Amino acid sequence: MRTYILPLLLIGFSSLLSAQTQISFKESQKIDPNQYVDIKGDAYLFPDFKEGRVSGVNGSETDKVLLNYNGYIQAFEVRQGDRFIVLDEQHHDYIIIPEPNQPDLIFVTGLNEVFLNDFVQLLYDGGSFQLVKRFKVVLSEVTVQNVGKREEFKRFKPQRAFFIVKGQGEKDCMALKGSKKRILETLGSPKLLDQYIKEYKLDLEIDADLISLVKYWATL
Repeated sequence: MRTYILPLLLIGFSSLLSAQTQISFKESQKIDPNQYVDIKGDAYLFPDFKEGRVSGVNGSETDKVLLNYNGYIQAFEVRQGDRFIVLDEQHHDYIIIPEPNQPDLIFVTGLNEVFLNDFVQLLYDGGSFQLVKRFKVVLSEVTVQNVGKREEFKRFKPQRAFFIVKGQGEKDCMALKGSKKRILETLGSPKLLDQYIKEYKLDLEIDADLISLVKYWATL
């Protein structure tokens, strides 16, 4: 299990590492644009592939990598021309994706045994804890009646889950899920947190608002 000094991930990404390497495409596959054509919905986190920076566990770094997170296979795919590879989480520490006029998107792996080999998005680093988001996609079978005709098709259903991580063990990972009431009860001090939500008109479905609530919760 890997050890992170997470505050360093939030400061000076451009100067963290000087070694530049290239991700190997020796095991690459040809992109199939029709791979999911018969399935409704989207398997990917982003509508389009984005440029990002990938850090290896050996201290190497590769910049301007075209990538996207495939929630169905729960892994990052990296593209080059008409080829792609599935990024091996065991050989990489984190991924940074710059966003115009917004904070960078940060993904880390090996943070906790609950998602030991999964990349999760680091939303907030509180020093003694981290707020992270896990994205995955499940494939469901759907049956509908259309003008008296029964139709069956497959659909990708995205699922987002939030966790507060205080250590590397399973007991150190607290899931924030369910209704607002359940989330507040999980965090503790539900009355104070509910007052804060009402005062600032927070919507816990919005990442920035959830981050705001967790920052306040950390001060209680």
